[in-house]
Amino acid sequence: MYQQQFAKPPKQIKSKAFKDRLKGHKDAIITLISPYGNNGNYLFSASRDGNVKSWDLLNRQIASKFLISKISDDTTVQDQDENQQSMKGNIICAATFSEFNIYVGYDDGFIKSNNIKTGEPVYAYQGHKAQITSIHFLNIRQLASSSLDGTVRLWDTTSNECEVIFNIGYPINMMNVIFDKEINLLYGKNTVVQVDPYKQSIVRSVQFPNFTIMSYLVHKNLLILGTIDNFIHIYELQQLDQPNPQPIKVIVGLHGWALCMLVHDPYLYVGTDDKKIRVYEMKNWEMKEEFSGHIDGVTTLALANGLLYSGSYDHLIRSWDLEEMYQRIRERAIMEKEDLNSRRYDVYLKSLPKKKKGMAKKKK
Repeated sequence: MYQQQFAKPPKQIKSKAFKDRLKGHKDAIITLISPYGNNGNYLFSASRDGNVKSWDLLNRQIASKFLISKISDDTTVQDQDENQQSMKGNIICAATFSEFNIYVGYDDGFIKSNNIKTGEPVYAYQGHKAQITSIHFLNIRQLASSSLDGTVRLWDTTSNECEVIFNIGYPINMMNVIFDKEINLLYGKNTVVQVDPYKQSIVRSVQFPNFTIMSYLVHKNLLILGTIDNFIHIYELQQLDQPNPQPIKVIVGLHGWALCMLVHDPYLYVGTDDKKIRVYEMKNWEMKEEFSGHIDGVTTLALANGLLYSGSYDHLIRSWDLEEMYQRIRERAIMEKEDLNSRRYDVYLKSLPKKKKGMAKKKK
């Protein structure tokens, strides 16, 4: 059993301003995805205003944009259509992308797909009875969706049929998918459920009675929880099967809720409600960097074109140069080592007179 360990409050670390910003959305950014991986040159974004954009990152321009609306199949971006998006049943709550399509979920349980280049409607997925809370691809064929109706559905995106329904029985607030492996769910305020979608069985269900979970992430053998008291609790998955599991680390020092998390080894990136992005080294969970630039909470993170991209309630997408960050971290490590060696040398110099006196006494 691990003893609960609290990470030391982080020092104030100043970072350079964001590298660039992508403008054009008129509401909170809910999803950023790089369809071609961390080094891909395109970024897809979706906002609660119904606007979807494909960004050409090399040329720093919008490759395509359109408005997704259930009211009409007209994908032309018009202000009057955007205003109608606020009507009940037309608020986008979740979104994800494939290489060719975007899939969006609404507050009434409706899911719709559109072609990412043209904006043309592809298919409407119906079955959920309440708000969609998350949409992710389980594999290249199956789309997983979670809802406040207490179910997770697996959709075949080739036949557009619902293949599997997992009835959890409680409103699902959040879903995290490990590609082609497992589904993790958060329901209620503090219960995490791991589902094996291929065996169609629940692997484990763990309740954390001492706090309310605002965000979470499963990475390899770790469960990382962001809680309402502005802490981050880190557990080893195998420890969760024991009674009263204890975290291996608790990170303190946040000044807002952790709204989104992303792992790019060896660092954990955390977007918070206090407008910051904090970077923790996962070896010792020390904060190594803090990005400032947003004027509202950070809602989503993605890696593309060798940069970190962040979306926010402030309607903006900002990019951060990770190579510059790595260089700053290396330079600070060298300076800290030099400072430590300097202090050791000072201590040694101060101890010399005492050593000389001791040697003189021995000679007598």
